[in-house]
Amino acid sequence: MSLTASEIYRVDSDNFGSPYECSVICRQQKAAALSKFGLTFVTDRTWSGDENLWCREFESGPLDDPENFSIPEEAFDWTRNIAAQQPVEIKLGFIDGNLVSIDDHDVALIDTIPLLNKTVGKFGHGRFVGLEHISTGEKVLEVREAPAAAIIMDALRHLETTALNPG
Repeated sequence: MSLTASEIYRVDSDNFGSPYECSVICRQQKAAALSKFGLTFVTDRTWSGDENLWCREFESGPLDDPENFSIPEEAFDWTRNIAAQQPVEIKLGFIDGNLVSIDDHDVALIDTIPLLNKTVGKFGHGRFVGLEHISTGEKVLEVREAPAAAIIMDALRHLETTALNPG
């Protein structure tokens, strides 16, 4: 569970959460159980996904075999893999390690995330594939897209190399 979900669960464990959290029940069994209560939206989906301000992640379906998988381009919403895009230069301004401006315009962090997701994501930057450990000890393949987070972290790493002395 995510940190936020864990905190809510800690405060009110009786009335929160999915009955399938940390479950090893297969996708088809979950869909069948939910459809008994009229919840059929799961049966139409190819994969399972979550989204917040910083990141979209998806798993299951064609990703169930981590040794032989392909990710269709339509799975991605914030990023594109288009080579024909013209390069774009953006200037990120930091104060004390905090992003405070884009192209010399002051901007609140919450406003920069969707802007950078769109600006940076159209180049395919911010796509990640990795394994998530689940409670049974198994690992499942997850795909994430987080273009704003990726470019901010890249910029901070470059800033660190210019501003900090090694050792």
